[in-house]
Amino acid sequence: MPSAVRWRNVVRLIATVMLVVSVGACVLILGVGDASPRFLLTHIALPWVIATLCAIVVILATVFVRPQKAVGGVLLTAALPDLTQELYRLLEDAGEEQLGSQLQNLRIVDRCRCSDDFCSTFYVQPKPKGSYGPMHRNVPLTPERGMLILDVVEDKIVAVEVLYRNEVGKKLLDLMP
Repeated sequence: MPSAVRWRNVVRLIATVMLVVSVGACVLILGVGDASPRFLLTHIALPWVIATLCAIVVILATVFVRPQKAVGGVLLTAALPDLTQELYRLLEDAGEEQLGSQLQNLRIVDRCRCSDDFCSTFYVQPKPKGSYGPMHRNVPLTPERGMLILDVVEDKIVAVEVLYRNEVGKKLLDLMP
């Protein structure tokens, strides 16, 4: 279960317990019947109303406010560990350590669907409709074989262009037919 869903369930549970306890305490005290009206108003009614309203707001917020859908995909380090290590080393050599630090959290969300047999490009963010825009830049790397070019938008890796690396293409095809 994703941590955001777990957190929402914990908050909802706490709010529900607060609501049940405050209603139960109020019924218990009113059932005794020997409390003065002033005591009931100041010590029971006002705190009970505040606790109940807070609990209701929290419950409604966790029910109706939906978290942003996370991008799924396969962890790059798990799918292509050798390529990940090579990218890290090449990024260090190119002075792009900040991009290298992103590699451990990248998820492959899709592969290039072109029909070129030499293309093994994959996306770590959903492919845009059209261009990446003015904040896009390419980071060409110098591997010993093939070609590696990172597509970067606002200093975040969005795609990895892998050319002439058939072993990468075969793994991608297995992961995403």
